[in-house]
Amino acid sequence: MSTPESKDYVLKPYKSLAKLKASNRIQTSKEFLDEPAPDVVFEGRSFCFTGVFVYGEGDRGQCEAAVRARGGYCYERPNRDLNYLVVGSFAEPAWAHQTYGRKIENALELKLAGASCKIISEEHWTKF
Repeated sequence: MSTPESKDYVLKPYKSLAKLKASNRIQTSKEFLDEPAPDVVFEGRSFCFTGVFVYGEGDRGQCEAAVRARGGYCYERPNRDLNYLVVGSFAEPAWAHQTYGRKIENALELKLAGASCKIISEEHWTKF
């Protein structure tokens, strides 16, 4: 009898091909961004990311790691405690609308209900 061979499986993070193809990219709408753009403070503040990012080669995990390295923390979805919703430079292929999605809608609803969430662009976020 032969001994059964063991197999090692390596899980790789899923990356949509649509995110990687430059020809498929659609610019995000700027109409939802806070004007004037607020100063961004990382220490003790919460962030949520939506869209496709240029920073970190489009890896949202790298964006979140940059926030954590500066003393902030991240949420997967907007909520009443959110300080900043960072909108990527390009639209997500799965967004409900062509240039914005549900996270932006949720953040706008929270703002109307009195939350202090700021909606900022990726370009503005990277300056800080």
